[in-house]
Amino acid sequence: MNDMYPCFIDAHLHLQDDAFSSKAGFLIENAKKAGVAVLLCNAVKEPDWPVIVELGKNYGSVIPFLGIHPWHADSAAPGWETRLIDILGSLHQGSGIGESGLDKKCSTDFGLQLKLFETHLEIAYSLSLPIALHCVRGWGTFVDILESYSRRNRLPATMIHSFSGSYETMKRLTDIGCFISYSINIMDPRWKKMDEVFTRTPLAQLLLETDAPGQLLSPPGFNSRETVTTFSEPILIPAFYRWAAQKQNNELSHFKTQIWRNGQIYTNQTFGG
Repeated sequence: MNDMYPCFIDAHLHLQDDAFSSKAGFLIENAKKAGVAVLLCNAVKEPDWPVIVELGKNYGSVIPFLGIHPWHADSAAPGWETRLIDILGSLHQGSGIGESGLDKKCSTDFGLQLKLFETHLEIAYSLSLPIALHCVRGWGTFVDILESYSRRNRLPATMIHSFSGSYETMKRLTDIGCFISYSINIMDPRWKKMDEVFTRTPLAQLLLETDAPGQLLSPPGFNSRETVTTFSEPILIPAFYRWAAQKQNNELSHFKTQIWRNGQIYTNQTFGG
């Protein structure tokens, strides 16, 4: 598959999650049959790393993103940075850093979150790898840090996943070149407040994700019998694209082509199919 024949991308998910048990391989193959050719699979803690690396070796559609989620910042054992750099350096495949970020809603010490967040950014910059970021209730600090890195020309290719911030925040992030990824939960009527932000997000900086195994929704036109768990799955992505293209008043084939291109720019890869 090359740039002329784009498929679908799930820009953020967690195939290693216990919710999927031993079904990850089936979910990957099921999604591939539906045209979902790229899965950016993110770690949340260090024990996830070898599992995700193995998925990447076994399935060409899986791109490993390795890191420590802010929820688990207090689980970071001494030397985690060196181990992360070593394992990323050993990969003979595309990879990235993630999931990192800031979350004031969780109980993990915020100072520790900040330390890990900046360490992840430094590693991503030093290795020229993309980074996937999470932010909840910490937008001011979060954006200030990213803008500081941008001013010093040290900001790696950055995606904010499952974006839930304001238009003003989105504008500050896209102004410094960040990609904005929306999860399938924005289709839920309870997230209608995000409609304007979503429709005003520049198409050239937009990505879409399931954040599987997040909340399972039934997108319009999707046959729920195609899912095999009670959670969100990557097979939902094509229906999400159709909904999103309509929201942005865009023709699906053009929309899909642009998201495919965005994914290649963000990951600095030419995807196979």
